[in-house]
Amino acid sequence: TQTRIVCPACAAVNTVPSERLGDGPICGKCKEALFNGHPAELSDATFDRHVARNDIPVLVDFWAPWCGPCRMVAPALEEIAGKQKGRLKVVKVNVDSAPTTAARLPVSGGASGATAGGGQVGVDEGHGGDEAVDDGVGLVAVALFILREAFERRGFI
Repeated sequence: TQTRIVCPACAAVNTVPSERLGDGPICGKCKEALFNGHPAELSDATFDRHVARNDIPVLVDFWAPWCGPCRMVAPALEEIAGKQKGRLKVVKVNVDSAPTTAARLPVSGGASGATAGGGQVGVDEGHGGDEAVDDGVGLVAVALFILREAFERRGFI
């Protein structure tokens, strides 16, 4: 079985044998690692391609540089990206530099989390918004709870 993976560096769609996803595949176009252990930074121009063309689940972090809780969640997302290489793609969308993508989806308060697959995006608001807990620890706990639920739904934990 073949699995399509979008390169985080050049956005080329690569076809990788499913049994080789954990072997450190590289992009056929730019030769960069398809799974480098870090969330890929997406833009308005690259978001749709990553959501629609990756055959593995995509965890999307909608964030903003001014959002303290977003920065607090970042290390957990880095860890997830490293541990789930080949099974899950972790990506980040800066809502300030990708306003078109943020406006198309129900993202509010600067930051939210989402899971995507097969071209569909489900947004789970978590570490932002007026209704969120206003202390950093509470916001991180909510975001991590949402991530845990998403992973459980997908069978990762």
